[in-house]
Amino acid sequence: MTEVTTQDVVSSLLQDKEDAMPTAGCAYAPKVTEDNGVSAPARKKLSPAQLKSKSNTIAVTLETKGLKINRGIIKNKIMEMYPNSDDWISGDARLDVIRALEKQHK
Repeated sequence: MTEVTTQDVVSSLLQDKEDAMPTAGCAYAPKVTEDNGVSAPARKKLSPAQLKSKSNTIAVTLETKGLKINRGIIKNKIMEMYPNSDDWISGDARLDVIRALEKQHK
């Protein structure tokens, strides 16, 4: 019986990925230029106004559920869980923060 470690699996996956990627010398490999180079998307931090707005609406929601939590604590939880504005596109981030605060402060 052979024992498989996490390192074995990761190494295998990386090797498979490298084998599938075209190399620079291949005829079908795209040439990277300044115009078509891919860079990682910039992650925008929440602005102070966005953070204040989100913490206020979450505070009101929690108050209707009987929990009065300081807005500073709410802001810290928001920054801990979802500091980037792109993370707030779906409503899941807001619900996740509310659930975390409810769990932490009940």
